[in-house]
Amino acid sequence: MSGMAPTDPTSLADVRARIDAVDADLVRLLADRESLVRAAAAFKADADAVRAPDRVERVVAGVRERATDAGLSPTVAEAVWRAMIAAFIALELDQHAATGGLPAADVERVRRWCAARVPERVRDQVRVECDVEPRHLTVVECRPKWAAEADGEWLRAPVARFRFTKKTGLWTLHWRDRNLRFHRYDALPPTGDIGALLAELEADPTALFWG
Repeated sequence: MSGMAPTDPTSLADVRARIDAVDADLVRLLADRESLVRAAAAFKADADAVRAPDRVERVVAGVRERATDAGLSPTVAEAVWRAMIAAFIALELDQHAATGGLPAADVERVRRWCAARVPERVRDQVRVECDVEPRHLTVVECRPKWAAEADGEWLRAPVARFRFTKKTGLWTLHWRDRNLRFHRYDALPPTGDIGALLAELEADPTALFWG
């Protein structure tokens, strides 16, 4: 043992401690990978684009090659990567299902905008929420019922709607009339930047949205 390099493990407990440290690093790296996977989902139009079998095979082939160079068993590397990729594909598919195939980053942006519109101190009196449907997002203003009819439910009034066209990848803004029908807001052209539509909704220069 006297000739053992300082970096060599000295006991089973030491080995396990080092494995735990490596696992901690892997968790951090997987968290980074998940963030990128979620971002990628926003650019994929459908489930086929999420599964991308050709891309999977290219990734696995590259991993096997790098594993060999690093001294890692290519068989182990492939098994680990295929399991990881399958888990992330399932995550992406769930994300697509939750947003109806709408760009996930845009859905999240609208949700954040709605949440930030009302100061926290008055959220017991009014909220702004985002309803997600397969082809559109609806901004809804919510207020509690009057005390005489209060039953824990809130009254919900649609304010605006963002429609997404998958073929073009563009959003349009729509306003609601007194009969709860939505009409295209013609002051802005279709755009891929939902932030521009949110800015217009916030400013409401024509008083069509917030009154």
